[in-house]
Amino acid sequence: MLNKGGYFIFDIYNVDKLDLNTNIVSNRDDGIKVNYYITEKNNLINTNVKVMQNDNLVYEYNVLEKLYDTEYIKNLLNKCNFKIIKIADKILDENQRFKDKIYIICQK
Repeated sequence: MLNKGGYFIFDIYNVDKLDLNTNIVSNRDDGIKVNYYITEKNNLINTNVKVMQNDNLVYEYNVLEKLYDTEYIKNLLNKCNFKIIKIADKILDENQRFKDKIYIICQK
């Protein structure tokens, strides 16, 4: 549910820039590292996320997502009466932590 005039902002994977079967490490403060390992099978992406602190496993989970074509998403948004404001691989001019995302901004 979204109020009239409200914004819906989300991202999808950019299949052309998806880094599969590679351990990606994001270093954080206090000795925390987040490890991402992405695999693909039958248009499904599994991201295994491990949160480590000082080399100790703190938390682990898997995120399963379906790959969608940008045109499919655009058609679905139009069908649901959303006005597409922007579809891009970055928000403003800031560097994105992951280069495998397409950001979509739309308005109801």
